[in-house]
Amino acid sequence: MKAMFLRIGDSTIATDAFMRLIGLEPIQTHAPNNATISRGVLYAPEFACFPFKVTLGLLMQGLEQGVEVYISPAGRGQVSCQLSDFGAAQEYITRKTGKQFELVELTSIQPQKVHAQFVRYNPKLTLTQTTNALLVGRQKMLLYDALVDYYRAIYIAAGKKKAERFHAKWEHKIKHTDKITKLLRMGSSLKKDADSYPKINTTGFVKIGVIGDIYCLNERTVNNNIYERLLSMGVIVGQGTKISALLGGKLSLSPSEIVLEGKAEKYLRHNVAAFAKDTIKDAIRFAEEGYDGIIQIYPFNCMPEITVRNILPKVGQDYHVPILYLPIDEQTGDAGFTTRIEAFVDLIKLRKGKKTLVNESVAV
Repeated sequence: MKAMFLRIGDSTIATDAFMRLIGLEPIQTHAPNNATISRGVLYAPEFACFPFKVTLGLLMQGLEQGVEVYISPAGRGQVSCQLSDFGAAQEYITRKTGKQFELVELTSIQPQKVHAQFVRYNPKLTLTQTTNALLVGRQKMLLYDALVDYYRAIYIAAGKKKAERFHAKWEHKIKHTDKITKLLRMGSSLKKDADSYPKINTTGFVKIGVIGDIYCLNERTVNNNIYERLLSMGVIVGQGTKISALLGGKLSLSPSEIVLEGKAEKYLRHNVAAFAKDTIKDAIRFAEEGYDGIIQIYPFNCMPEITVRNILPKVGQDYHVPILYLPIDEQTGDAGFTTRIEAFVDLIKLRKGKKTLVNESVAV
C-alpha cells in the first residue's frame, strides 16, 4: 500500500526507510512550497497553527499521488502539543473533500505496539522486521542530525561549495543504506571525514543560537532557510530542538543536563506543552556556551512558544544575551524577515566590537 508520514523537514530520510522496511510504499512528496501552503491555508481552520496548515497541504498533495495510509505521531508519550492531534484533525478535513485514506497514529515507538498497528497492512510482517525498521529509521535520523551540524561547521571553515559536496555525499550514503550494522558504523566514518576539513579559530565570529518550535526549526520552507541566511553572513549557527527529539526522551540524563534542567525550572517549573521547556534550556545552554545572540522562531499562534516568548526576556537579561523573536505564519514576507535578521546580526557585531575594544583597553 502507498503511504506517507507526516513530514517535518528532512525526516523523510528516516521515515521512508521505516515504511519501506515494513512493506509499505513511501510516496515521494516534495518540500512544501507556496502552492502547498496555500492549499493548507484554504482548508484549515483560520486559527490553526502554521505547521498544521503546511502539513495539511502536504497530505493533500500526497493523496493526489495515491496515498492510502497516512502515519502521524500522536499521544502524549510522543509529543505533547497539537501535533499529536494533527492526524485526526487532518483526516476529518480531507474526508469532507471526498478523499479517503487510513490513518495510523503512532502513540509509541515500542516495537510490539508498532508491529500491532502495521501487521494488518502486511500480514507477513514479523516483530523482528518491525524492530529492525524502527532501529534503521532511528539511526538514520540521528546520523542526519549529525551530518547537518558537520555541514554548518564546514561551511564556515571551508566554504559553501565544499560543505555542499560533503552534505550530498553523506546524505546519499545515509539514504541508500538500510543495514543497521552499516549505519551504526557510519557515525565514526562521518565524523572522520568531517574532521579532515580545515579548522579555523572561531573566536572573532558571531555565534547565534536558533531556538523555538520543532517544526519551524526543522522545515526550511517555513523558517525561510534561516540557517543558510546566517551562514552566508559568516555567522556560526547553533540549532535548538532537532527532529530526533521526536524519538522520545533519554533513559537517563547526563550530570550537565540535570544541572541545565534545574536552571530552566527557575523560569518554567512545569513544561506547558510540546518542547517549551526545551526552548528555555536551549537558550540557557547557548548563553552559557558564549553565543552572542539567540533567535526564537515559532508559529504566530503557538501557545507553548508564546508562553516561552514572555519568559525569554528574563533569561536574556540574566545571561546578558540579546534575543530576537520571529513569529511565523503564512503572511510572513521574505523581505521583512531578511531585514530583521540582518539588522540583528549587525547589532551583535557592533556589540561584540565594543566588547573587544573594552577588553583591549583593559589589557593595555
